[in-house]
Amino acid sequence: MHRKGRTRFAVSDAAATLVRTSTSQRRRALGAAALVGLLVATIGAPPTLAAYPGANGRVAYVIEGEDSPTHLWWADPDLSDAEQLTFGDYDTYDPAWSADGQTLVFSTDQNSTAPPPEPGFRIDIATLNVVTGEQHVFTAGGIVKEQPSFSPDGSRILYAMGNPFDLAEQGVFTIRASDGGDRRRVIGLPNGVDYPQYPRYSPDGSLIAFTGVKEASWRQRGRAPREGAVYVVKADGTGLKRLTPFGDLLNFTVDWSPDGSQLVMQTDWRPGIRPSLWIMNADGSHLHRLTDEAPYPSNRPFQASFAPTWAPDGSMIMFQCAPGELSFWDFCTIRPDGSGRTLVRSTPEFERRPAWQPVP
Repeated sequence: MHRKGRTRFAVSDAAATLVRTSTSQRRRALGAAALVGLLVATIGAPPTLAAYPGANGRVAYVIEGEDSPTHLWWADPDLSDAEQLTFGDYDTYDPAWSADGQTLVFSTDQNSTAPPPEPGFRIDIATLNVVTGEQHVFTAGGIVKEQPSFSPDGSRILYAMGNPFDLAEQGVFTIRASDGGDRRRVIGLPNGVDYPQYPRYSPDGSLIAFTGVKEASWRQRGRAPREGAVYVVKADGTGLKRLTPFGDLLNFTVDWSPDGSQLVMQTDWRPGIRPSLWIMNADGSHLHRLTDEAPYPSNRPFQASFAPTWAPDGSMIMFQCAPGELSFWDFCTIRPDGSGRTLVRSTPEFERRPAWQPVP
């Protein structure tokens, strides 16, 4: 559902280090945000849950309301001291951190005037500096811009673009992070792929990993028949290589380890099979299952695993999990070797898409 209104962003006091204030303080700070104003960048003609190294900071994520907008939050890694970052009548989702841990990039449908896939539907890219509260919304360069992430130096934003009305306007793109300009197409759709998902720079910026999805209809969603594979390409768009096969192992979300040596990914629904996490070396070798989900229906704990994000120190992976029946979502952690799977905290909220903040 796409709602009328304006999305607002909470503002903390400027500081040399990242600061945290209470939710009530953040809401009072919205008055200051109104004085500063929200910069909406409209750019002219066209031309990463990335895990960057550092200490483990806060975790950004979204809470999906059953009858309310999906908003951006952040909390300590145990989900304590949770604070809402966005407010309004539109959805925000798919957060990713800059390498310095100060800025979030995410998608928003605040400029949509119709539900998908009708004309008027659009998804834009937004950034939010959690220190200063400075926010930008980039409205040009395509109508469906999803799963954004920063380049390692913070100068570019990488994203997947899918346009159900113009199949030529699909692929992996970058824009300038400062103003949304200088749009560049990194790569179009690989042969047989209908749309890309979750492009992410490697920590050294030399490679981009993404998922290519095959689907009978671009507009099908949910548990529709589809298959995907993980690709890597050089940052200049050359040297495309498929790392995983198409088929029952449907790769979807993908994320780099902080040292760039491994990739973790999420598989999608299959008949009788729930989504799970898999891991492999960056060259595609040693592909193996990380989480073992129960076939459904089942009363076993840990029913599904989604949206992995690597801890900046490389010690663990956080992901969206269903610890019981698929009626709510929480977060779990697991070590990269598959041991120590732990439920972070059980809450009545629908937490989704964690992104772990690096603290250099």
